[in-house]
Amino acid sequence: MNSALSHSIGARYHLDNGVTNAILLPHTMRFNAAVTLERLAFVANALSARASGSPESVAVDAVEHLFAELALPRRLREIGVSQESLTLIAEDAVGDWFLHQNPKPVGGTAELLEILRSAC
Repeated sequence: MNSALSHSIGARYHLDNGVTNAILLPHTMRFNAAVTLERLAFVANALSARASGSPESVAVDAVEHLFAELALPRRLREIGVSQESLTLIAEDAVGDWFLHQNPKPVGGTAELLEILRSAC
C-alpha cells in the first residue's frame, strides 16, 4: 500500500519516493496492524523502542520518532500535496500492482483515500 500510494504521489507531483514513503509509512502500518503484529514487534525491537503499549503503537511511535529526528516532513501537505488531489491519487494507486502485495487486502479507493487523508 505504501509503495502504491507513493508511486501515485511521486508521478503526479514529481516528488522523491523516499520522502512520500516516510510520510505514509506510519499510516499504512496502522492500516496493516491487524495482520502484521509480529512484524511490528520486530520493527519496535529493531528501533530499540522501549515504550509500553501494543506492538502497533510502540512500532508506529518509534518510526515517527526516527523520522522526526531525521527532520523529515510529517504530512503530505508539507511537500505540496493538495487535499483536492487525494481522490485522484487514490484512484491511480488502486491499479498499482504493488497494492496486491499488501499484507492486508485493500478494499478499494475508499480505504486508500482514508489513508491519504490521515497523512495529509
